[in-house]
Amino acid sequence: MKPIMRLSFTFVLKLMLLVVGLAHAVRAQTVGIGVVDTTEEVLFDLTYTNATKAPRVLREVISHCACVTVLDHPERIVAGATVNIPCVYRAEKPGRIAIRLDLLAEGQGAELLATMTVVGVVAEKSWRVTVEELATPDLEGAVLVDTRAPEAFATVRAARSIPMTVASLNRRTDLHGRRLVLMDEGYDPVELLAAVAELRAVGFQDIRVLDGGIAAWLRAGRPVDGVSASSVAAATLGATQFARAQTQSPWEMLHLHAAATTAVPVTHTHAGRIVTVANLEQAKAQLTAADRRWLVMSADTNDYARLERELPAAARGNVYYLAGGPEVWTSLMRQRRSLADGSRELRQNRSATAFPTGGGCGSCP
Repeated sequence: MKPIMRLSFTFVLKLMLLVVGLAHAVRAQTVGIGVVDTTEEVLFDLTYTNATKAPRVLREVISHCACVTVLDHPERIVAGATVNIPCVYRAEKPGRIAIRLDLLAEGQGAELLATMTVVGVVAEKSWRVTVEELATPDLEGAVLVDTRAPEAFATVRAARSIPMTVASLNRRTDLHGRRLVLMDEGYDPVELLAAVAELRAVGFQDIRVLDGGIAAWLRAGRPVDGVSASSVAAATLGATQFARAQTQSPWEMLHLHAAATTAVPVTHTHAGRIVTVANLEQAKAQLTAADRRWLVMSADTNDYARLERELPAAARGNVYYLAGGPEVWTSLMRQRRSLADGSRELRQNRSATAFPTGGGCGSCP
């Protein structure tokens, strides 16, 4: 019997690189557009970077949903350049958004450069209510349903709210006729509004979402039960929570750093930017300048408490804080970049006629 040949690690690695080299790289990217009103048109950009050493000719951008229109695209992308491709989204029916777009380049047939997935949710404006609106006659008698994890509910909860996951609520046909207001952490409204669309479709007649969740409830000074009543704690996110929220909606990031020299990395799915400021006054100027959703990072958590006290209420509702500060974020981004180097690029050869359609939105199931 012939001995079994043992392949060295180096040989196997070279063989893998040879096979990979026979195909081009297809980049996958998620573009979050957040919550879209049913009467709203949303402008957004697809961002593509030509990471090769040669120019690429962009032949076409294909949308697999009629609700997305590509407004324009450059024909030639020089090596190392990053381009923005403007698009517009509009749908009239509520529901979750998951739309695929393919970037095709000139080549042998049509070369697939990138696949981008646009995500978010289409929702009626009336589905979102504020803490102040809960006191109006229209919402009198509404039941507050807290959909957070049991440990979060035990720590702090709105007075007279009841704990129930969305999955459990879906089985409660006896509640179809009740007036319900769902609440969660509040920093990522996409998932809960998508759940509301699904629950309304199966028979829940009057179900809405509390805008801003438990953080908004605490910031408004409403009564709570539990062992903590800190609005800073309620508005503080872990790095993985925020990284997940980034894929759903546009965010801005503010790095409060006394030296104002540290560069903080940004994940490739991030739709916003990082603003670095040197003191609290500069931070407050940025956070009150525009109606945007902000994540604040600081190595000194006392900065979070001061911002929470000193920001105007209108601005504070859009501000969240990063647990662990920029050091935790930097560590997470390094890990994600390391993983992306090995797995983000899908290696395959495809022709334009071989692309499967996929995705949809509120109007296109």
